[in-house]
Amino acid sequence: MPKGQTGVYSLILSLKRMKTVSTSILFCTMSCFPGFAAFAYPSTYNVIYDRISLTVNPAASAAITSGSVTTYFNTTAPALAQIGFDLDQAMNVTSIVYHGSALPAADYSHASNVLLISFPTAIAVQGTRDSVTINYNGTPVTPTTSIPSGYNRAQHSTGNYIIYTLSESFTGHDWWPCKDSLVDKIDSGVDMIVTTPTGYMVGGNGVLTT
Repeated sequence: MPKGQTGVYSLILSLKRMKTVSTSILFCTMSCFPGFAAFAYPSTYNVIYDRISLTVNPAASAAITSGSVTTYFNTTAPALAQIGFDLDQAMNVTSIVYHGSALPAADYSHASNVLLISFPTAIAVQGTRDSVTINYNGTPVTPTTSIPSGYNRAQHSTGNYIIYTLSESFTGHDWWPCKDSLVDKIDSGVDMIVTTPTGYMVGGNGVLTT
């Protein structure tokens, strides 16, 4: 569980113990956390699963030369015509695929770190399971704090360059399109496929399958 979420739960429990604290104050306090702020895009969907595929070469640069994220989701409202994701402006969206076809460029926009996608036809029924694939590339922003958050490239003591991420809780969108909020955790997990030059090893949470 991300540290940010643990902290929020600790706060809620502490407030509940304070009998003089009203519900309105609790809501006001929670709104101070970025993960509980209002979405800047249509968010009436629940993320079920993500498949993330990245190609990187740490020796050359921090760039993601090829990235692809497929998000499976359930709609939580009827007539969903648009869907939004958080994605830093440093990343370049190359195409969006929906139901096997690339969407016209006019059907999506990427501004102010928000990727907004319009479906060819609104998803009529609430609770519909669907998916969309976002293809992209680019060099993620370099963290500006001493804490190695977000996406990082550094030189190892061996002299080799490495890439690592620390995205809890609000810097996932620095390097992949996601719903970067504590209010919608991925239900069924993530598959991550990373392609590197020979000689590199990839490590992460979860189970290695190949």
